[in-house]
Amino acid sequence: KDHVPPVMPPVRPSALSLAAARAAKRPRVMDEDEFFLSLATTVAYDHVRELRRKLKRSHKPDPHNLPLPREDEVMSTVLESQYRVVPRLIAHALSSDDSLDVPGIQWLEHINLLTGRGRSANHFYCEFLGFVRQPGPSWHVNLGSQQLHLATASDGEEHILPGFVGLAVPSLDALRGRVERAQRKLGETLFNVGDLGDLLNVTCPWGNTFIVYEAARGCTTLASWTPATRDQQAALPRMAQAHLGLDEGSSVRAVGGAGIRFVCFKARHGTVERIGRFYEDVFGATALYEEHEHAVMARTAIVLVGPSVHLVFFEHCCSDLSDAEEARQAGTGAHSSGGEGMHLCIYISGFKRAFERLAQLGLTWTNPRFAHLDTCDSYHDAHASRQFRFNSIVDLVTRKPLLKLEHEVRAQRHCQFFKPVFYPEGSGLS
Repeated sequence: KDHVPPVMPPVRPSALSLAAARAAKRPRVMDEDEFFLSLATTVAYDHVRELRRKLKRSHKPDPHNLPLPREDEVMSTVLESQYRVVPRLIAHALSSDDSLDVPGIQWLEHINLLTGRGRSANHFYCEFLGFVRQPGPSWHVNLGSQQLHLATASDGEEHILPGFVGLAVPSLDALRGRVERAQRKLGETLFNVGDLGDLLNVTCPWGNTFIVYEAARGCTTLASWTPATRDQQAALPRMAQAHLGLDEGSSVRAVGGAGIRFVCFKARHGTVERIGRFYEDVFGATALYEEHEHAVMARTAIVLVGPSVHLVFFEHCCSDLSDAEEARQAGTGAHSSGGEGMHLCIYISGFKRAFERLAQLGLTWTNPRFAHLDTCDSYHDAHASRQFRFNSIVDLVTRKPLLKLEHEVRAQRHCQFFKPVFYPEGSGLS
């Protein structure tokens, strides 16, 4: 009783909460999927373990009772709750700001990843997820107006994100239809797909997690301000109709638009607010901070990095970001054919101001593996390339590092801002 949250999401009529069952003096009948999903959205790992222990100790055999879930099943359900709650947190961040502005960071264009061997990576990213390779010598794959820039790592040096990436694709059913073939080709790897109905939980062959949503899903049903009836919607001006539910759904940039919807980064305890303040101070970005009592994501900072695109930094309720996890994300690049460290490529307004602020903090950095492309040892260098880099987020007061994460920062007047990306006719991704 003491562990049941005061407000629980709706469950099927056949399922009774423990409190309701006790009040009715009836045997406990528990729909394990619904009950533990509801519980996991608000209760931390240790609370779930303790609840399961107490339930098991007090459990009396009853033909109507379902077996209690195993601990790994409970943990899986807790993770599932994270994947469902992030879009709601982002929708709340957007609804909390009615300015419709995208200040500071204008666009997250690509994520650079060191990945495994080329054939397996192409099977996963292109043949399964549906990215389309950009013609040319570089290994760039496209989804919507965004890209992954891939390079081959030596075994064991692949970038592993201790968080997850949210993708919007044209059709989940089409993706489901490719699962069996992908399992045959990637069966000896970590590749896995969990079908959660309205989303797919996909593990790449090297261990990264991608949460995949249907781009058009929920674009009107999740919008609190959407007119109740179709007649009311039809009475709106055409541009108002075109934007119904855009911020609340899974789409990127436009209703039904595919792309990289968000990137979630695990952070050390006590740092997410300072990470958000860093983006506000350096770039003038918009950030929203929240605490979630008893939730897996105990604290979050949600940073707007383009229309419908966000970075989500979270503190895990029960485990801190370890040095080993940060190192797998940052990468060494020592024996790899691509760039050193996972990085995000963003376009910003206030290019000179941001460079000067980062230089003041001692953070501007030329990546030696990309020195043939760009340097930023001075503003003159950055101006010539129209981009610069830094590889650490720091406390603005103490300058103590908070998170190692490389950014490739480009001016809006960069020649590749919203560059054309290639899609074959009929792909549904252009």
